[in-house]
Amino acid sequence: MKLQLTRKSASFFAVAVLTLATAGPALAQADDDDSDANVKTVVALTITNTQALDFGTLVVNSTLTGDTTVTIDPLIDAGGSITSSAPTEVFPLSGHSEARFTVTGDPGEKVQVNITGSPVTLLRGAGAVAADQMNLTIAIGNVDVYDTTTELLGVGAGVGANQFLMSAGDATLEVGGVLTVRDDNNFGDFTGTFNIEVTYV
Repeated sequence: MKLQLTRKSASFFAVAVLTLATAGPALAQADDDDSDANVKTVVALTITNTQALDFGTLVVNSTLTGDTTVTIDPLIDAGGSITSSAPTEVFPLSGHSEARFTVTGDPGEKVQVNITGSPVTLLRGAGAVAADQMNLTIAIGNVDVYDTTTELLGVGAGVGANQFLMSAGDATLEVGGVLTVRDDNNFGDFTGTFNIEVTYV
């Protein structure tokens, strides 16, 4: 009797396995297709400051009341034009210059210019009191670009307001700014730093 039970069990198991095996392929569905894979490599961007933004020496009249702005604009001339909103109260002497940055990268690529940390606080000494602080504003409108030919930000098809097309392998950014001189500022040397970032777009 034990032998008969074993045979019946083995026979039943074999039939069940066969049924599952024949039903499986009827339920399966598969398909496939191909896709292209692409990549473009470009030369890494670098930016190097080659000249500081310098407002030179400003002569401040004792009759100054309120705030006066002094602007260095690299778009007007190659040396960076300097003007005062109240020239009889704050008069710029010689010695001013726009900041300059050399940018290297891949010709034909669009580059975006980002200004971080503006406005910048220039300090006299430790700048512990308000009279030893001046505000310097750097805006995208204070930036000029040239490489083999003079370029402007935002010029060209598909070029954004703070972008330029690098037609050669290197370009120069000229950066100006607007300095606010207050009637309570102390006399002396004021210094600070600002940051220019460039990225591919």
